[in-house]
Amino acid sequence: FTLAQPNHAQTVSGQVTSGGSPVPYAAVALFDLVRGGLGGDLADANGNYSIKTPPGTYEVYALKSGYILPRQEHNPADVFAIGAGASVTRNVVMIPATRTISGRVVDVVTGAGLAGVMLDAEPEDEATAAFLTYAITDATGSYTLNVPEYPWNWEVYFNANTLAMKGYVLAEDANGTTAEDFNVWTKAGNVNLGNHPFKQANALLHGQLTDGNGN
Repeated sequence: FTLAQPNHAQTVSGQVTSGGSPVPYAAVALFDLVRGGLGGDLADANGNYSIKTPPGTYEVYALKSGYILPRQEHNPADVFAIGAGASVTRNVVMIPATRTISGRVVDVVTGAGLAGVMLDAEPEDEATAAFLTYAITDATGSYTLNVPEYPWNWEVYFNANTLAMKGYVLAEDANGTTAEDFNVWTKAGNVNLGNHPFKQANALLHGQLTDGNGN
């Protein structure tokens, strides 16, 4: 199928590089800090990307297997505004990510893989090392997060919204405690976490939201 960029008058463009060399075919995402939406583009063979967008306040993220973006989420230094009719250049510098955290997200009853579940990871100590990486499970429920050799201690988060859209709730441990994040130690090398079982929701909560006047 064909995806067409919307014909907005504003453009965010730039180049994705690592060590001074282009990072070809990186997935580049434009995150709107106000509306919360995403726009994106796939960089070309030279790492160049271009995204048409409405005026707003944004951050740029990039994802490419074998690389990671040194970026603290919502760091004011990385936030920028684009006005009506403007064109903004935002180059993205990634670093090699030589280690991986992998696993598989599955239905707790059937063992079937859950596709389209988003996970992200960041160092436990963000004060000394600011990185952000993410992955989306494939058709078999498998994912791979790319991380650098250092730091060694990572926090991995399941995105509860993507699970909820599929009708699942957060996992339970052996004590029946639910958790959406866990720590991973990568000093020894790549880590495979095996299966992450999730329960399918079987109840629906509903109601009505009103203001102080009962409307």
